[in-house]
Order: sequence, then structure tokens, then C-alpha cells
Amino acid sequence: MNITEQLQAELRSLGVEVDAELQAAWVGMVERVGAELAGPVAASPGFRPASPAGSASGAGVGRADDSAWTWRAEPPLPPTGHGVLDGVRLGVKDLLAVAGRPLGAGSAVFGAAGPEQADAPVVAALRAAGAVLVGTTKLHEFAFGVTGINAWDGTAANPAAPGCVPGGSSSGSAAAVAAGEADVALGTDTGGSCRIPAACCAVVGVKPRYRAVDVAGVFPLAPSLDHVGWLAVDVVTARRVAEVLGVVPPHAADGAASGGGRPAGRLGVHRAAVAAADDDVAAAFTRAAEALGRAGWDLVDVDWPGGEETFAVSTAIMFTEAAFVHRDLLAQAASRYGADVRARLVQGRLYDLATYLQARQRQEALRARCLHLLAGVDAVVGPTLAIAPPPVDRAADPAVAARLVANTRLANLTGLPAISVPVPGHEIPVGLQIEAASDDMAFRVAAAAEAVLRPRP
Repeated sequence: MNITEQLQAELRSLGVEVDAELQAAWVGMVERVGAELAGPVAASPGFRPASPAGSASGAGVGRADDSAWTWRAEPPLPPTGHGVLDGVRLGVKDLLAVAGRPLGAGSAVFGAAGPEQADAPVVAALRAAGAVLVGTTKLHEFAFGVTGINAWDGTAANPAAPGCVPGGSSSGSAAAVAAGEADVALGTDTGGSCRIPAACCAVVGVKPRYRAVDVAGVFPLAPSLDHVGWLAVDVVTARRVAEVLGVVPPHAADGAASGGGRPAGRLGVHRAAVAAADDDVAAAFTRAAEALGRAGWDLVDVDWPGGEETFAVSTAIMFTEAAFVHRDLLAQAASRYGADVRARLVQGRLYDLATYLQARQRQEALRARCLHLLAGVDAVVGPTLAIAPPPVDRAADPAVAARLVANTRLANLTGLPAISVPVPGHEIPVGLQIEAASDDMAFRVAAAAEAVLRPRP
């Protein structure tokens, strides 16, 4: 059975009607990924794939409200203990368990879910440290999308760029923080799902190292790439969360743990990502990098991985694992999935074992390459996104999703920490992404960048 016949059999088993042009596009994407992984290692920084299988569906946008929340606690739920997060308002992505509330995952598939019996451990830890639970936040359905558009729950409005996508998949978490309705909001990050909305909504987005945070009580997407992360109003608040979760050591009395008082070091610049970015994004990043240079940081260009190889490796792993996670649900309720997510899951069923294993091999090689490069610098910086947040009415363009993830997927493959810090002072939201070998170093550089880019009065 060739791949076209395999696709047709999969669609028949699901009862899904798809026209011939879309079927050909799905097959083409799978064949391109397979060819890249079977061929020699090569990267093309300007790679901008376009495939309907990677597009976002705009159907039904606006049916529900455009708030950031799937549920607001009225009044907010009090903390279960006291600590460094006393008084911090906490939002929780509706992919993590909250006691007494159904886990909705942004999908009609879970529309009749019953209440969860207990908080996810990460939620419980923050509430025990003093956080006040404000509610649960919207997301791209099942966290499998990067625009944040959701026809079931409604699409969260972007406070930093009205009329533009909030970014996904942790869209509501970013929007709630940007709107001043939460100080911190938990999210998940499988290919950039905390950092993309952080950059779109001009807030701080954190993806810690792989498995730094317990994933129990979190509905999975692709387990070998899934991370629990968070969005915050500033780096100081984001680090306090990291301390509570044991991701970084407690803040030192002299400020050194967050970068204060530490001499500037050496930063690698992901120059290929700057070159591939739109002009306004590249210009904003360049001005930010120049400000870091004036503050004493030594900036050097590095050959950081990216392009077609990173896209192919992450697509094969993410889509294959997501299809496995959803194998039973999709068979039972294919018609209840959003069109874009259903398309990705069907595509994931087409990758064979050899392609998946080749991708896992490439994943290990990419991690080794990044660690080697990080031995010579404190961190690598570049634009979080290659583009400004696109208008909602352009989000169905299949090239949009590919460009939104162009710079973020690598950190999920390597499992290394990555933080997006907003670059203020521009007409469009722009994020500066920091990738490092340790969470502590990522936070040190993020704090230094924030101090330079957004000095406190």
C-alpha cells in the first residue's frame, strides 16, 4: 500500500471527507519530511514550508467570547499555603487539571468532561506558595496549533496587537497576563506554545528544561517534546515561579541569582534567524542586540541550527506522537475535532516507524550540536518570531504557522531552556528569545536583557 492509498484508508476509517487537492498536500508534506530525514544533514535558515496540513482553520471564529478565560473563579480561589507567591494572581491553561473543574482542552471532544479530582502537581505547588487562582485560560485546541484560533471556546483577543492572533497554543494565558488579569499563567510548550504567544502579546514566556516541571495532570500532545511552562508580567515574577517549582535556586541576597551584579558575558547571535525575519522584526531585534552590546555583552554570530532540518525533525516526532495520543479519541469522535487539528492528526498517522526513528536520531544530534555551541557562549539570542503577530483574518494562510514556529521548535527538540522577553518601544510586539544550557543561565540573561530593554524607574 503506497502512501496515498494509506491516507485514503485512514480517512475512510475516520469517516472524513477530504478533497483530492488537500489529500495531495498531506501526502506531499509527509514525503518531504521523510525525504529530508532520509537525506544528508543540511539546514536552510530561510525555509518557509506551506501546506494546508499545517494551516489554522478560521471557521467559526467569534462564535464565543474573545476573553482570555474558559472559566473565571468568582471570587478567586484562595491559596492553600503561603510563600513567595503571596498575592500573585494565577491563570491555568485549560490543559492542566484544576480540582473541581472539567479539563476542556479547548475542544468539543471534551465538551462533556467531568470535574477533575485534584490539581495538577504544578498547580498545587503554586497555590501552596501563595498564588491566588483566578481561572482557566483558553488555548488552541488540544495545544496543537500556534495561532490560538479556537472556534469552540472562542479566540482570546490580543491586548498588545488588537485584531491580531494571540499566538498559540497557550493563547489565553498570554492574553490574560497582557491584559493585566493575571500576573502569571501556566501553559504548555511542545513547539513554542509559551514563547510564541508571549512574543505576540508582549509578555515573558518561559519553557524550562525538559521535565524540569512535573507533567502529571496535564493532557499530553507529544510526550517527548512536551514541557510545562508559564507566562508572566516580568522576568522577576517568572523567576519566582521557577524557584517555587525547583527549576532554579532561590534568589541570592546580592541579586546574583537573577543576573544583578553579575558582569556581562558572551552571547551568541542566531544571525540566520535575523536574516530570515521580516524587516521590522529584524530591525527591532538588532536595536535590542545593540543595546545589550552597549551594556557590556560580547556578541558573536553562531551557526545555530534551524531551517528545514529542524522543521522536519520536529514535525515527524510531534505529529506521530500526537496521532498516537489521540488514536482512540480520533477514531471515536473525528467529527468533533476542529478541521485544522484533525488534519494534523491524520497527517501524523501517515509517518512510518523508520521516519520517526530517523527523526529521534536527528533530535539527539541537534542537542549535541547545540550543547557544543553553548560551551563557547553564555546563551544564544535571536528573534522569538520571524514575523509580527498576523491579523486573525490572515491566520488561515498555511505559511503563517510555519513562520511562527521557525525559531521556537529547536528548544523542544534539544530539551534546553528557552525564554522570550518582550522588546518594547515598537509598533509591533517583538520578542527576544534566549536559549541556554541551564535554566539558571537562561534566567540570568533574561533578567539582564529586561534590565537593558525595559529599565525600571
